[in-house]
Amino acid sequence: MNTLKYISVAAIILLALGCPARSIFPLFNDKDLVFNKDLVGTWVGKDVLMIEQSGEKSYKAILTETPEPGKSGSSVSYTLQLGKVGRYWFLDSTPAEGQNVDHHFIKSHMITKMRLEGDGLYTATLEGDRLKELIDAGTLQIAHVKRDNEIILTASPEELQKLALRLADDEKAFKESPRWERKR
Repeated sequence: MNTLKYISVAAIILLALGCPARSIFPLFNDKDLVFNKDLVGTWVGKDVLMIEQSGEKSYKAILTETPEPGKSGSSVSYTLQLGKVGRYWFLDSTPAEGQNVDHHFIKSHMITKMRLEGDGLYTATLEGDRLKELIDAGTLQIAHVKRDNEIILTASPEELQKLALRLADDEKAFKESPRWERKR
């Protein structure tokens, strides 16, 4: 039953965000990681995102789906790491340890551009469809494999950072989510 809940929440997230690109390797090496206490807190948007410190330079995030009336919401936990590429802030997220993940899923990294403005958090996860479009058109070359019409990045953290910087201003690659408001 927990697996079914996880798959349902993951499907809802994917539909809401589009199809995020996945990477086998992280966006950052340990030396690139930073901690920003302003990211810690409860953020409310369509759903609720709780972020807490879980290490010197890492976070635990719990994304809780806002349920329909009369139903209970499901939650998914992630490990987040933060770093800066050029003038942009990015999060690297993976399913948290112990997260009940169906055996058909591989543990992978998602790349999310983020910005904090006062009590507002804006996020934009790298879109797999845009990545596929650029690779198929021959305008982007990066180490990857194709699986069931999906691009899975196999590039090193250094190459991924170059990719993130190159696509940072591409609104099709990083579609910004609605504002998350800090809950006081």
